[in-house]
Amino acid sequence: MRLFKEFSERDEAISFAGSLLIAHPSEFEGYFKRTVVLLMAHSTEDGSLGLIMNRPLHQTLGDYSAEFLGSELASIPLFDGGPVNDDQVILVAWKQIDENTLKFYFGINESKAREIIANDPEFELRGFLGYSGWSEEQLEGELEMNAWVLTGLSAELSELDGPHTWHTLLASEGPEMQLLAGEPQDPSLN
Repeated sequence: MRLFKEFSERDEAISFAGSLLIAHPSEFEGYFKRTVVLLMAHSTEDGSLGLIMNRPLHQTLGDYSAEFLGSELASIPLFDGGPVNDDQVILVAWKQIDENTLKFYFGINESKAREIIANDPEFELRGFLGYSGWSEEQLEGELEMNAWVLTGLSAELSELDGPHTWHTLLASEGPEMQLLAGEPQDPSLN
C-alpha cells in the first residue's frame, strides 16, 4: 500500500501524473465517494487534473448528442469525468503496448479520434463529461490527510469501468484496505 504521508519542499518536483487516486472510504460522502481517478496532470504550482474512471453514464456519444449520430464516434462510451465543466466532452484513447507500457492520448479532437479508429482498432476510446480538478497544492493537502490512496497505473486501464473497480483496487492495497473496501455504503445496514 502506498499512502502519501508527508510532503516536503524537496519533493516538489514529484509528479503524480499517470497515477490512480482511490477515494478512501472514510473521507468522502459526496461527489468523490468510491471513485477512482486517473491523474492526467499534476504540479504543486499549477494544480492537478484527472478523470473519474469508474462512473459510466451508460450512454454513448451518439446518445448524448445528435451531432455524433451516424458517425464513427457515435458508439464511444461516455463516463462522468468529474464535477468541473461537466458539460464539456473530453475524448481520450489508449492501448497497451506491452506489459508495462500504455500509449495514451488525452483531450483529443474529433478528427484525431476518427484517425485512431480508422488506423488502429486496438485503441480504446472513451468520452468523459467534465473532469476533476485541484488548485495549487490542494491535492497534496488531501493526500497528507489520507483522503486518497495513491497507487500506480496498471496496464488493465480498460477494466476501470464500473462501481466494482473502486472495491477491487482498494482491496488490492493490503489487508486493512481490503477490510475497509468491504464495508457497506450505509453503515447502519451493517
